[in-house]
Amino acid sequence: MEYRIKTSDNNNNNNINLIKSSKMNKINKEHLTKIQEQQKKLNELIHNIGILESQKHGLLHELASVNKEVEEFKVELEDTYGQININVEDGTFNELDKIEELENV
Repeated sequence: MEYRIKTSDNNNNNNINLIKSSKMNKINKEHLTKIQEQQKKLNELIHNIGILESQKHGLLHELASVNKEVEEFKVELEDTYGQININVEDGTFNELDKIEELENV
């Protein structure tokens, strides 16, 4: 059962009439099936995006943690070797020249 609201403008009274309609219209089965399949696919994609965003969030936290570890280890290496450039492939390093700051006179 469907109800529609109809406004009438008789004598400028703006009456509202509730009309009961028992006639239901339907699209054909093929069109309905296509709409349902499209909606299902959209819902799956939205769900998958949500999962990926959650994974991305976790990975970004992990990345921040590893970056923090790297920075802490750099300090440890500098305490041991001084300021150096390390070749990460073979472990060799070059000492960096210390830059002396000039004071403004």
